Amino acid sequence: MVPRSLLVTTALLGVVVGNVVQLDSSNFDTITKSNEVVFVNFYADWCRFSQMLKPIFAQASERFQNLPQGKVVWGSVDADAQGIFPSHILFSLVA
Repeated sequence: MVPRSLLVTTALLGVVVGNVVQLDSSNFDTITKSNEVVFVNFYADWCRFSQMLKPIFAQASERFQNLPQGKVVWGSVDADAQGIFPSHILFSLVA
């Protein structure tokens, strides 16, 4: 469990730790298509739940950092700044 003080500090400073890639319209397709598994966090800075999830998501990404490139990537999308993404995205597994 992440200490509450770390959650608050991280949310206030906007610090991203771990291996979370910032995704936007210029790199979203490239990143999602060039990795086997992609975890994406759509967040808003004003959202309390997004602030709470940010350090947990970053911590989870650290557990996968030693895998070979192209296996797993963790990414975040600023839903306010990147309004081009629909509110629901359905990802499918292509074998």
